Amino acid sequence: MSNTKFMDLTDKVAVVTGGSRGIGRAICERLAELGAHIAIVCIADESVAKDAVAAIGKYKRKAKVYR
Repeated sequence: MSNTKFMDLTDKVAVVTGGSRGIGRAICERLAELGAHIAIVCIADESVAKDAVAAIGKYKRKAKVYR
């Protein structure tokens, strides 16, 4: 599904609220696939947020959780 010609977000930072699960997490992963580093704003429990950060890590992008 990668189409970097469509949108190149290499080394940009995306802020996603509710990015630790569901649609928000899918958005985070897609943005990471396109090259963005991710700032996740969430109130979910810590283990859910860590899972989201790990998922983003597989794209070799940085991710950080903000509460």
